Amino acid sequence: MAPSQFLQRAGDDPKSIFSLSHPGFFISMIAALSYPLSRGSVHIQSANPQDAPVIDHGMLRHPVDHELHARHSMWLEKIAEAEPMASLLKKGGECWHATEPLTELEKAKGICKKLVLSVYHVSGTCAMMAREDGGVVDSKLKVYGTTNLRIVDASIFPLEARGNIQATVYAVAEKAADIIR
Repeated sequence: MAPSQFLQRAGDDPKSIFSLSHPGFFISMIAALSYPLSRGSVHIQSANPQDAPVIDHGMLRHPVDHELHARHSMWLEKIAEAEPMASLLKKGGECWHATEPLTELEKAKGICKKLVLSVYHVSGTCAMMAREDGGVVDSKLKVYGTTNLRIVDASIFPLEARGNIQATVYAVAEKAADIIR
């Protein structure tokens, strides 16, 4: 295990995000929504396959997600202020999200909306479920409204999996191979 710091405001360069820019030891307490209700989208923007798609992550768009994330962030601060955690933390140490404690829900919501990020196991939202319920693919993995287009990846999960999705994606691929044969 190597020492690292996570600097969300460092930009898109992984070397900057995980660089050791401050000496010392750190602890990160992060609120993560394991089963978000918010949905995003990915759409083509032209007929040119070289053009990047339009991606809208939609994080915290659902009001329940937004409120839960804000309340979890406020709760983590209470944990940091209580023993035994409080005695392990440097008094007056830097808090990356705010200069003062989160005590108001609306303020916490604003900070969460500004600083939200994924926890690296994001899947798409082309759910396998009934079309009238918002589904994109049927039980044979075919996209509704098409004849031969199938989706065989994590985007067919109706709900995001908790934790690493690799084994579940393998299972989807194996099932797809059986269906297509």
